[in-house]
Amino acid sequence: YALAGQAEIGMSKAVLAATALRSTALEVEAHPLTWAEYVARRGNWVFDQVGVALDTAADRLAVQGALPRWIANAWTQEHDLGISRHGFD
Repeated sequence: YALAGQAEIGMSKAVLAATALRSTALEVEAHPLTWAEYVARRGNWVFDQVGVALDTAADRLAVQGALPRWIANAWTQEHDLGISRHGFD
């Protein structure tokens, strides 16, 4: 949680990221749901770009399985953090 301080304890990653990116030119929508819940509410599996913050390989595979054209993923582990991006053209 590179963006988090004491005031953000308990805040969802989705809300934290959307708040941090509010002052940028990015158009961000926070969806504090599991991937399965989000897809079920959305009603389709067509994704152009996806930005996620996932900590488990199973969750990352679920998003990749939806075959978005572009994915940005951020994660934390016990002694490190990471950000990756993947394009599928």
